[in-house]
Amino acid sequence: MNSTPLADPESAGTLHFICKKGSSLWGIPIEQILEVTALKSINPFPSLKSEVVGMINFRGDPLPILNCADFDAPAESGSPQANAGGGSTIIISGAAGSPFGIIVESVQAITRIEAGQLTKLDLAKARPDTWIAGTAYHDGKIVFVLNLGTADSLFQS
Repeated sequence: MNSTPLADPESAGTLHFICKKGSSLWGIPIEQILEVTALKSINPFPSLKSEVVGMINFRGDPLPILNCADFDAPAESGSPQANAGGGSTIIISGAAGSPFGIIVESVQAITRIEAGQLTKLDLAKARPDTWIAGTAYHDGKIVFVLNLGTADSLFQS
């Protein structure tokens, strides 16, 4: 797979949460995170979008939970908890304009990713709406760096 350096001055030296999800590590820019909280019971949520697997009661308001087990694949059949991909921590983001949550197993670290460390994948160039902004390395392991701002397409009909 070919890759090209990501030239995005806004990403220069940005702090990221490094989160574990299955066998993958994700990097989420801190400025896209509103809060981190423990997993609550996920309630089924009727939605036209398969990525929205349920909702939680978050301070009296419904908060949609997205299936992030595979960002580009539709949710598999099963319970909202199973479709959310397992895990015990909810990352709440408002980057898409409307707050939503994604589930991760744990937050492993907070680290600064410099623009020169981030590589934009051909996939991200071909699909500008992809959640994957590129890749970087943390402790010798590949990290998929996310752009949660692209989730706004999930909240439009």
